[in-house]
Amino acid sequence: MAAPLDVEAARILIVDDHEDNVELLRARLESWGYIPDAASNGADALRKIDESPPDLILLDAPTLPAAQRSQVETIRNMTMRLNEIVRRFSSLQKEMQLIEQQTKKKPVEKSATAGA
Repeated sequence: MAAPLDVEAARILIVDDHEDNVELLRARLESWGYIPDAASNGADALRKIDESPPDLILLDAPTLPAAQRSQVETIRNMTMRLNEIVRRFSSLQKEMQLIEQQTKKKPVEKSATAGA
């Protein structure tokens, strides 16, 4: 079976305390060309996210104990912050490229005027 989407090796973190579920998801995701990783609890997931944020997190939230639900909320907040940082960086990068292009054009115009 082919992957549902044409993606370029997205990294997916599976967070589930049932090893059978993890192995089933891991096998399916690998067959589709994804790069799966796994965490058995919220603390392990947070550590992995901090080390190298995945492209997607598959989370078995309803079965988590109350103490780990707060870790899930932390993961969600971290993801939202990371997305905001990436969005702002992309915007800043575009602005910097535009300024660079404009700066390159101005000296050429000045030198052409000075030579006339």
